[in-house]
Amino acid sequence: MRANTIDEELTELEQAERFTATHKACAREHKAIREAMCLKVQYPAAFEPIRSGDRFAGRLRGQLLPVRFGAQVQSPGRGSQSGYDYNASELDRLCEEGAHRQRARAVLRYWQDECTHSKYQAKLDPELRRDRSRETGGQRPATVGFDGGNRLAGVVLDYDRLLQLGVPGLRRELTGHERHAELEGRPIALYKGMRIALDLFVEVCGEYAGQARELATETDEPAARADLLEMATVLDRIAHAKPDSLREAIQLFWLYTLIAGVWNFGRMDEFLGDFYARDIDSGRLSEAEALELLVGLWQLIDVWSRRSDSRIVIGGVGRRNPESADRFALAAMETTRRVHQRIPTLTLRFHEAQNPALMRKALDVIGDGCVFPILYNDDVNVPAVQKAFGVNREEAARYFPIGCGEYVLGGISIGSPNTVLNAGKAVEAVLHNGKCALTGKTAGPRTGTLDTFDTFDKLLAAYEQQIQHAANVVARAHVGEYAAEREAACWLFISMGMGNCIARGKGVLEGGLDHLGGVVESFGMVNAADSLTAIKQLVYDRKLLSLERLVEILDANFEGHEKERRLMLACPKYGNDEEEADSMVVDVTGITCRAVMEEGRKASLDYFLLCSLNAGAYRLGAVTAASADGRRNGEPFAVGMGPTAGRDRNGITAFLNSIVKPSPNAHAGYVHNMKFTKRMFTTERAQLEALLAAYWANGGTQAMISVVDRGELENAMKNPEEYGNLIVRVGGYSARFVELPAAIQRDILSRTLY
Repeated sequence: MRANTIDEELTELEQAERFTATHKACAREHKAIREAMCLKVQYPAAFEPIRSGDRFAGRLRGQLLPVRFGAQVQSPGRGSQSGYDYNASELDRLCEEGAHRQRARAVLRYWQDECTHSKYQAKLDPELRRDRSRETGGQRPATVGFDGGNRLAGVVLDYDRLLQLGVPGLRRELTGHERHAELEGRPIALYKGMRIALDLFVEVCGEYAGQARELATETDEPAARADLLEMATVLDRIAHAKPDSLREAIQLFWLYTLIAGVWNFGRMDEFLGDFYARDIDSGRLSEAEALELLVGLWQLIDVWSRRSDSRIVIGGVGRRNPESADRFALAAMETTRRVHQRIPTLTLRFHEAQNPALMRKALDVIGDGCVFPILYNDDVNVPAVQKAFGVNREEAARYFPIGCGEYVLGGISIGSPNTVLNAGKAVEAVLHNGKCALTGKTAGPRTGTLDTFDTFDKLLAAYEQQIQHAANVVARAHVGEYAAEREAACWLFISMGMGNCIARGKGVLEGGLDHLGGVVESFGMVNAADSLTAIKQLVYDRKLLSLERLVEILDANFEGHEKERRLMLACPKYGNDEEEADSMVVDVTGITCRAVMEEGRKASLDYFLLCSLNAGAYRLGAVTAASADGRRNGEPFAVGMGPTAGRDRNGITAFLNSIVKPSPNAHAGYVHNMKFTKRMFTTERAQLEALLAAYWANGGTQAMISVVDRGELENAMKNPEEYGNLIVRVGGYSARFVELPAAIQRDILSRTLY
């Protein structure tokens, strides 16, 4: 293989200097031109060479470039950020390399001020900056609601349109609208930036095509040589013509996804279904050969390793081509069964009139030990999305669960989940007049001393005040985030792939989309509700404890108070079809959803919605004091909108009856983890199907099912080397069980097994 094919001749420091110099040189240019020119430095340098066995070109470097641009750029120690960003640890390392020290320091100093995240933080109003400083142990927020990150995460491109147009079609659209804009005296810089970006995409295709041909000359295996030559031909074709085959369509989809920097893939059966069906029906591919291509794609996605994202959606209402899409959907599930990886996160949307073969196949695959597909009930979710997002049915049918399970309207909306709301901390703040019980620092507004809560209704009203304040904080943070990202860039590849951006001549954050919204990740709502149920029972109804005494016990983390803790644990808990506990969850989720929606409207967001879905329950539980549901200081919250692990004790029917009670009409995704034994998918398959059918009919929205045996999990903890392929749902993501921290393993083990 020839050296330096993918710009490897640049050292990391030289790459950083070139990117920095380009950013400086374009300071007076329109942001679209600046973005395009910086991307030309970043790519193809950010791509790795083709590796043996790859069926498609396109691997991003595992080692991040020291400075770079993207929608979700992984920053060590800072999570994912968007826009212009730098790898502080890598630049620090370069600063120590003798002769290069001064050069590296100059780059570091520039980006400390110029990165988009710094500009976002500078835009935060003083109250938000104070909120950001309230931390426990200097690591995690001790506040009720905030986070302080920025990422353009809520993105699903209109891949169907992209593949129908191809690069030439996009270029024609750009040219036509640019001419109209010029004639009408409207700005055309966005179109110029987009044209440069498309030229860059063609360049990347050419680089990879050349590399594939050179690799073909170096192999002695006829099959490998033929495949590499075909890869080169495919890359040449997608650069200059719209895709005509499944392989061409996948290659265009994959390279465009990587260079656009998006992490979720939308409704793949719709945008690849026709290519799949045509290739098989024409004899171009056998079903086995088509499946090999999908396996190749799945493997690249796994190597890419965005474990909390990487959603592929199949099924559901609103597909333009259900027959060919169904054929692809069945093949996608079979691919997942064969590959058996943590990602991609295959997700099946279904509805009553859909081909029943899809659900049968889904249960077969799950029963084989896969944690996919995740199941979503469109008969409930589509009308719920209409109400929550305030859109029509056609738009609602474009809902996609992305990331850990939050919803976005594919191709027409962005709603990044970049802030958090800790409902468990809100109860703690109520009981300590706005203070964090662990640090004594302010966690929320002062809502009254304990003696003011002579009725439970007053205490609940104080909880609502804490939540309303948190919702206001996170809404303002979202608006500040979009302002910084709007100022930084036009997001050229995303804008070309979404909505009416090209026709309107506006980027995704500047009016090119129909809906610009936001999603708040909530944690601890179930624990907050169970805690409030216990307080109501023990303090106000049965009068077994005074409120002051209860808080004293919690502040002691139950030490010396095991009898009182048993009283709290014995109070009704969500997940058992007990009206008192379940109705409290309905009240708490209603309060929280309404507050978030209201503050979103005040902030002029098209929608602003709550979600409750992922394993941040471990992280946020770690900074929340003991709670009246019996949870000790630092223990994890319930994950998503399921019961606290092990607290559902009345059987599967009671569990399912509980989780359908919170309304789906005001949020953007609740997730429900379910753990079943293998026999439910073999000897008791008919009972399982009847159980799930009743759940869907009663309003069930979603199910994330793991099929394991308790003994298997216990053995995996003792002998991890023997269970490397045991994959489980953690929360909004999947992981190999043996790679999880012990605390999370124990929590998964304690979840009720049905």
